[in-house]
Amino acid sequence: WCEGLASSNISRLIFQYPSAVSAPYATPAAGAVAENTQVSLKTATEGAVIYYTTDGSTPTVNSHVYDSSNPFVISKNTTIKALAVKSKMESEVVTFAYTVSEKLSTPRASIETGSVVAAGTVVELTGDSGATIHYTVDGSDPKKADNQKVLIGTSVILSGNAGDVITVQAYASKNGYSDSETGY
Repeated sequence: WCEGLASSNISRLIFQYPSAVSAPYATPAAGAVAENTQVSLKTATEGAVIYYTTDGSTPTVNSHVYDSSNPFVISKNTTIKALAVKSKMESEVVTFAYTVSEKLSTPRASIETGSVVAAGTVVELTGDSGATIHYTVDGSDPKKADNQKVLIGTSVILSGNAGDVITVQAYASKNGYSDSETGY
């Protein structure tokens, strides 16, 4: 306003701060997981940076920055604390506690390794109650994800020519448990 001049139009300037930064969430959810489970952290707030700790301390902007291309691998009981930050606004700190499920025992064979047997001999594999036994008879790794030669069951028929060495590799799996080691 100035004396002798007409008033200008009213300028209206609008500024908006983000209302909140969403707290990080974890996939899979916290709790008991199989050994070597990969855990990813995310936030619904686009462009927010996630900071975390695994030593029990409360995370700050000086903590480790979570890298989405490098998820956590849970091989022991682990507690992750995380917060998301964008434009100097912080989410609440969230805690994700993971425990490693009990590990199954390695399957056992009814015939001792190194035994000389006739073609057609059946070897029985046994494992923990309710476990599924995965095995191969060609020496390949039954835990390898793309292995097309993995069989499931407890009875293995040994076949081959005289003098052949048959290598059976087996492991046990069951929901809620960590896979066993591979037995030979």
